Amino acid sequence: EVHQTHRRRTNKIYFVSYIYYPMTVKFFFKSLLPPIVLFTLHVFAIVLFNIYSVFPNFDILMHFLGGCTIGITAVMCYRQLVTMSMLPRLPLWLSLFFLTAIVAFVAVGWEWAEYLADTYLGTFMQAGLRDTMGDLALGTWGGFLTGLVLLWKNR
Repeated sequence: EVHQTHRRRTNKIYFVSYIYYPMTVKFFFKSLLPPIVLFTLHVFAIVLFNIYSVFPNFDILMHFLGGCTIGITAVMCYRQLVTMSMLPRLPLWLSLFFLTAIVAFVAVGWEWAEYLADTYLGTFMQAGLRDTMGDLALGTWGGFLTGLVLLWKNR
C-alpha cells in the first residue's frame, strides 16, 4: 500500500515535470534575471565609472543587493514549485529558514569565487577576514529581509 502510494506520487511528479518542462526552463531563466541584471550593472559600474575609487564602500551595497536578488530568485522558484504541486506550501518560518539557507550558501560560494580570483588571478577582492564575514552577513541579511517581505506578503 505504501509502495503503491509512493509510486503514484513519483509518477505524478514525472508527469508534471514532463508537461511543465518548457515552462519550467523558461521560468528558471526568468527567475535568474534579478541577479544577472545586478551583476551586469556592477560590472558596468566598475568598468565605466571605476566605482570603487569613487565609492570605496560600494562593496557593502553590492553584497546586500546581491543577497536581495538571490532571495527574489529563491522565492520565485519556491512559489513556482508550490504552484506545480512539486513542493508543499510551508509555514512562513520554515520557508524563510530554507530561503535564508539558500542565500547563505550562494554567499559562501561567491566568497569562494573571490578567494580563488585573488589567489589565482591576482585580484584584490578580499580585504581580509573582517571583509569576508561582513560580505557574508550583508548578503544573508539582504536575502532574509527580501524573503521576509515577499513571503509575508503572500501568506
